[in-house]
Amino acid sequence: MAETLGDIINFVTKGEKMEKKQNSNIITIVAILVVFILIIRNISLGNQLQSIQENVKELQYEIEGVSKQLNTVIEMNRIIVDSQYKVEQVEENGKILGKVTVEITSNKLESYTDLQLLYRTVYDYTKIKNYDYSNEDWKHIEVHNNNGSYSADFIVPFSCNYELKVAFKDDNKINYEQLPDLDLYTKAENTFMKGINIYDVKKSKLEFDVQIAKFKSSTNVKLLSAICNVYYGEDIVKVIDVLKENEVSGRKKPKKQLEHLDGDYWFTIEEIDFSSIDEFDKTKIGIEVVLEDSLSNTYKQIRGVD
Repeated sequence: MAETLGDIINFVTKGEKMEKKQNSNIITIVAILVVFILIIRNISLGNQLQSIQENVKELQYEIEGVSKQLNTVIEMNRIIVDSQYKVEQVEENGKILGKVTVEITSNKLESYTDLQLLYRTVYDYTKIKNYDYSNEDWKHIEVHNNNGSYSADFIVPFSCNYELKVAFKDDNKINYEQLPDLDLYTKAENTFMKGINIYDVKKSKLEFDVQIAKFKSSTNVKLLSAICNVYYGEDIVKVIDVLKENEVSGRKKPKKQLEHLDGDYWFTIEEIDFSSIDEFDKTKIGIEVVLEDSLSNTYKQIRGVD
């Protein structure tokens, strides 16, 4: 019996649907296999990563153990167990200097002879920026043994930082052991915090503040002078006495103050007009703060305008 056209079309349509369904099933199976392979691979990579992390931790633990052993050996072989510095202010020829007492703890120095303390300058704010301190001479002073307590005294300016070491003779051979640096200038400078905050530069007008805070210090240093110099290029266009400005009451306070707790605090807010300058360029502006203290030290901070 002959098939009708409709039956043929229905048969073809059903065949296409079955083929699409089969293809869809194949795609689904392939996708599942791909996801499964990726999962297995990730698990494998995860296990490898965990193994690497465990090996790294174990290696770090071994390194820490070796480091502790090395430190123990180094400490056992050290001649100097501990050292402390005491600094007092003394006046000589109208200048304030630091009288430094170095106290040394050691259980081995008594076995050696010709004990000396050596020191030299490693920074001096009065020197040029690229000064070579490796050429500085070592100064020698005797180390005194007071019944097993060792000490040495010397007087130096507060304007420098110093490198120290102990020299001792063993079988006619001179040996040295380094001591911590004596940072007199740096510690004095850190007594003061300096801040220059630029508020705005509109057209040819500059608005900024300068803030200074003083923290408590064992040296009992005092701020004697605080000057702010405003430059345009190499020319000073204004000089401001910050300490004098603080004698005026009822002034506007800075937008954001330095943390100074109960320490001394000074500030000034300034507005400077550069309209008289042709072809004004704000990048030529420089603001410099110069402090001088009772130790005869000078500290500077300079900031430009972006």
